Amino acid sequence: MWGSLGAAVTPPLLIWIVGEEKNWDLALLTCATAFLISGLAALGINAEKPIVGDDAKDPT
Repeated sequence: MWGSLGAAVTPPLLIWIVGEEKNWDLALLTCATAFLISGLAALGINAEKPIVGDDAKDPT
């Protein structure tokens, strides 16, 4: 869901950031910052820990 939201929001956002001055440096900085934040957030994910605990499994 978040990927679809990002795909929908990014084009108009970048058009707004680039603006009349055609400042592509700011657009690149915006994308780089988003990638940095997502990379730092990914470091906090423990892939060994299950999302659903044992108590949520189907008893049948």
